[in-house]
Order: sequence, then C-alpha cells, then structure tokens
Amino acid sequence: MTKINKFKIIILAIVFVLPQLTQANSTVSSTIKTPDPSGDNLSWFRYSEAPGNVIQDSIILRNLGNQPTTVKVYATDALTNQAGSFTLKTNTEEQKSIGLWTNISKSEVTLQPEQSEEVPFQINIPESISPGQYFGGIVNEEITPGECGNSSKSCKGSVQIKTRSGNRVYLTIPGTVKEDIRLTEFNSYQTNKTIHFKFTFVNDGNVSFEPKATINLYNILNQKVASIDRSLGKSLPGSSITPIADWDFQGNFGPLTAKAQIFYNQDNTNNLNGLHESSLSETKSTSIFIFPWEGFMTITLILLGMATFWLIRKRLIKKIITTSVDYQVMTDDNIMKIAEAHSVRWQTIAEINQLKAPYPLSPGQIIKIPNKNV
Repeated sequence: MTKINKFKIIILAIVFVLPQLTQANSTVSSTIKTPDPSGDNLSWFRYSEAPGNVIQDSIILRNLGNQPTTVKVYATDALTNQAGSFTLKTNTEEQKSIGLWTNISKSEVTLQPEQSEEVPFQINIPESISPGQYFGGIVNEEITPGECGNSSKSCKGSVQIKTRSGNRVYLTIPGTVKEDIRLTEFNSYQTNKTIHFKFTFVNDGNVSFEPKATINLYNILNQKVASIDRSLGKSLPGSSITPIADWDFQGNFGPLTAKAQIFYNQDNTNNLNGLHESSLSETKSTSIFIFPWEGFMTITLILLGMATFWLIRKRLIKKIITTSVDYQVMTDDNIMKIAEAHSVRWQTIAEINQLKAPYPLSPGQIIKIPNKNV
C-alpha cells in the first residue's frame, strides 16, 4: 500500500467517525407571545418587576423549512463583547441571572414543516435581587438530523449542523440607581490612512448605557481640523468594553490633539421607568502624531534612487580620472576645441578637471583628457 493511499484512508476515517459541525441558515423562527406594547417588537421580552415576582410568558417557535426540525430551547445570560455588541452566552457557560432564573417547559421541540408551537416559560426573580437591569435571552438551537438532538444518543458517524438564534430578555428591577460608568482608557494608533481611537469603558453600576463620543481634533495652532461622532456600542452592568472609532485623516499630518466628549446615553430599550437618574458625560484628551507613511515611502525611494545614481556616477568619474591622459593647453586652445580634437564630451573634461563656466584655460596648463579607448 502506498503512502498516499494510507493518507487517504486516515482522512476518510476521521471524516466518518468524528461528528462534524457546520453552519446553516436557520429555518425556525421565534417570536414572543405578547408583543411589546410600546413598539410591537416581536423579538424582545421586556419586563419591569419587583424582587420575588414570577414572570409567566411564552415563546412561539415555527418551522419555516420543508423538513422536520428539532431544536433545543434554553435560557442564557447576555453580555457585551469587547466591541460593545450585545451577545448571548452559550448554554455551557456559567449563568448568573436570566439564564439561571428561567425555567422553560420544554428543553427540546420537534417541529414538522410549517408547524408552530408555543413554549411557556417562567422567570423566578429572587427575593434578594438588587435593583438594576438584567439581560439575557431565550435561545433555540437547531440540530439536524434529529437523532443528534437527543443527548442520550450518539452523534458518531453523522454530520451535525447547528444554527442558533435568540430572543433578548430585558428585566428591570426598580429601586436605588447606581450609575457608575467611566472611561479608563483613551488612546490611538495609526494604520495606513486611518487613525483608530480606542476606548475602554468599565461599568460597575446597575444600569446599562450606550456611550457616544464626539471627537474634536486640533492642530498645534489649536485650530480644529476635524470633528467626528461615533456610537460606541452597549455597556451592560458589570461589563468592560473596548470599542474602536475609526477616522480617515485625509491628508492631515503632524501633531494633533484629540479631545473626546463622552456622552453616556441612557439605554432606553428596556422600559426604564425613570431608573436612570441623570445623563452623564466626561471629557478626555490624547495626543497623536499623523505620519504620512505613503509620502514618506515615496520620498525615501526617490532619495535612495538619487543616492544610488550619485554613487554610480561618482565611481564612473573616478574611473575616468584614473584612466585619463594629461594634456598641455596650447595658446589657441579652448575646452570645445580640445574636446573635438580628442572626440570626447567637453562636459566630461570640465567635470574631471573641476572647471567652472566660462571654463578658462591658460597656455601651458596641464589638464586631464578622458581616454576614449578605455
């Protein structure tokens, strides 16, 4: 058996023995049973409840595909990634709020094509919970084929295709507000023609914010050269995010001062009912130096070319001088006449003898003439 055939057998064994995970478009839609009264939003569950209360609600699942589909249904906590985007945890991660308090009537649902099913759930709010905002989601995760959806069965020898979608859960517990968000870092770095402003926000409070920055840039004369406005994502309670705002500096270069005015906008996606007490803001500055790398590289290449040309010319002149012959100037000689008589360029004679215009010559003067045979 050749080495190539052995390699093929090993690859085939891995393909057919190990389960595989691929991504596919979701065929199961999920909507909430009771639309949000303030906006008819069918994607978000929004509640404002006191500690110890129990929330009863349902999610509606519908199979939009043409094949039977099995989905796992579970609740998770939410968090924000480094860029400030809202995301849901996986069901294998530790749950501390919505994912921990939510009980769903079914953990797995099989739907025929075009079939819908209502899945009730309840959120048991702890008595000792602190006021503030809590975020999570009700997730449906498709698994095809159906036998892999049952945890008691093996997925070996099959292809496992998973899609995951979720409906956000926003829960507000009224009470004393702790607005404690701050900008701990503001700096910048340059790539090509773009300046990247990096922010780090730490939210140690109990309410969420959607920070926005207005960045004004000033030159060394304190003249404003640009102003940019950027939304910086979402900052959930207990989170740390590091969003980046980009600016195409469009020909600006040299030292600049960037002054960022940060506005901590209230997150109004969750029926706050006055939970936020005030609009917060702060200002930070950083110094940047815009270096025109493309222009610098162009100038560098030009200078390198000129230096190379100068070195080559210098070596050539040195060789001409080394191989030249001496000539004594006659009474009626001039540089043109001498060059014509020796069949060489008069400019070369002037250069190797360091003669300047109008190239005077004296009878009896010894000059060097390039050797045309070299």
